[in-house]
Amino acid sequence: MGNIKKKYIDDYFNTKKAELKRLAIEQHKKLVNAYRKYNIPCFTLLFEKGILDNGMIGHKTDEVFATDTGQFFFDTKLNFIPGNFVNKQRHGEERLAITQAIGILQANIKHISSNNQPLKFEGGDIRQAPGRKLFFVGYGHRNDPSAAQSIHNLIGEQFIVVPIELLQPRYYHLDCCFLPLFHDFALVYEGEYQTNKQGDRIIEKSDPNDPTSLEWPALIHETATMTISSRKRIRQLYDADHLILITEKEAAAFGANAVLVTNEARQDIMFIPAHSLTLSTINQIKQKIHGIAIEEVEFDAFHRSGGSIRCATQEVPCSTTFVASLKKQSATDDVFNHTLFFHSAKSARSNSTRKINIDDYQVHYRSKPY
Repeated sequence: MGNIKKKYIDDYFNTKKAELKRLAIEQHKKLVNAYRKYNIPCFTLLFEKGILDNGMIGHKTDEVFATDTGQFFFDTKLNFIPGNFVNKQRHGEERLAITQAIGILQANIKHISSNNQPLKFEGGDIRQAPGRKLFFVGYGHRNDPSAAQSIHNLIGEQFIVVPIELLQPRYYHLDCCFLPLFHDFALVYEGEYQTNKQGDRIIEKSDPNDPTSLEWPALIHETATMTISSRKRIRQLYDADHLILITEKEAAAFGANAVLVTNEARQDIMFIPAHSLTLSTINQIKQKIHGIAIEEVEFDAFHRSGGSIRCATQEVPCSTTFVASLKKQSATDDVFNHTLFFHSAKSARSNSTRKINIDDYQVHYRSKPY
């Protein structure tokens, strides 16, 4: 009787596993088709087999999350900062990304290090503000605390690098709780907000001892996703009316894990996981960013593995001319692995319409604990 029960359980889970695989492949194709709908050249990247934790040879379970393999940036030439993974099972995923960055994109490879020692770094912990030479670099769970300083040293004075110290293990990458949007807006999950009896958010001073300090919504104890100093950095760059605050439910559904692109038609497009952001939040985005197209894509099969749309997409900033040269290479294969899209971005603007004190972000890379 025991063997019959075991066979029933094994058959059940094998069937569920097969169904989930089919769903994942179907949703991955939908994401690629969504990019192509807006004339964004994209193709699937190659995958490779490696030695798994059990000693067997097979496909690495997280290899679909392409963004973690590194970060592209453009100065006078395209550059690629490869990832250096914390978790053993992901070691080596960056190798093929480096090969393709050189072979397909002719990118310079730039490793980050400190005292000649490689630093832990994953692409999910870095986000660039669209159209700005401004990077936000998370740390606390996957990135080394020195990663932001090293990236700043690597990419030069023309870029601003803002370190963000993360607190909650659930939001282990920055792209799970923070999203710089077009035209100097941003979407953020800071934690759960305190409310009064009327349901309105309670406002407090960021520093109770300083009457001139920032005012912001009070958080429920131990729900903060980032340190006080990191929260201040974001709010020093974005006025309150330029921040869209999302709920824990929206963040848990990967609402901040979106992809932003301006295509050749100069249309701003935001790709989000379906059912992640509420209609109220979507309407806020549309009201603040006029003309933006928001494309919802079913991607929940990947949420079970802890990632979503942005995780599965390697973003590449490049010119319209460069995009045109790559259209011939835009693959039509349906291999189930990474997706890469080529971002035909507006020219990066080093001078923001907002006042940014660069000195503030070149020195204070380490934050005090929350």
